[in-house]
This record gives sequence, C-alpha cells and structure tokens, in this order.
Amino acid sequence: MEGSEKRKRIRVPFRTEIFIDYDNHKMRFEGDSVNLSLSGVLVETDEEIPLGTVCRVRLRLSGTLEPIELAMDGRVVRQDHSGFGVQFHEMDLESYTLLKEVIRHNANDPDLL
Repeated sequence: MEGSEKRKRIRVPFRTEIFIDYDNHKMRFEGDSVNLSLSGVLVETDEEIPLGTVCRVRLRLSGTLEPIELAMDGRVVRQDHSGFGVQFHEMDLESYTLLKEVIRHNANDPDLL
C-alpha cells in the first residue's frame, strides 16, 4: 500500500483484548493501547514479531451480553521499540462491518469513514 493511501484511512485509539496467532505462537494482549483502522492495527507492546510474519488478529469486544470477536488475517509491516503494526489483507464481511462500526463510533469525524 502506498504511503499516501495509508494516510487516507481513519485511525482511532482503541483499547481492547487482542490475540495474535502466527506459526505455532499465540499472543494475548489485554487492554494494550491499539491504533485501529480498517486496514490495520498498531499494538503497543514489548513483544516482537518479525517483519513479514503472516498472522491472524482477533479483537475481542466487550460491553455486550456476550463478547464479540472480530477476526482478520494480516502481515506484520512495522516493528519498533513501541510495538508492531499489522496490515489486514483479509476478513469476513461480519468482521469488516463490525470493525467499521467500531471505528465510526470512536472517530472524531465519523463522516470521513
């Protein structure tokens, strides 16, 4: 994705339980700060995942009677001292719709979505 295209996506700060599965590893981050957009997520952590790693990202949303889980496939595209970024490349329609609503609800200007 081109740098200018990445900037067109609305990003929102969002705190939730997040799970990252890759190879034989399963990582769980509870309440870590997450910068979230329709195209990816930035996870603030000391954990490292190598650049280029293909992974499954699951976000667990609470606040409803039953927790809702969004699932996206992606690739690690950023790794530094503050954490790592995953660019989404595939998700089902239900996860996309829910992710869009989460971002809309948390955006300063939801009309830009």
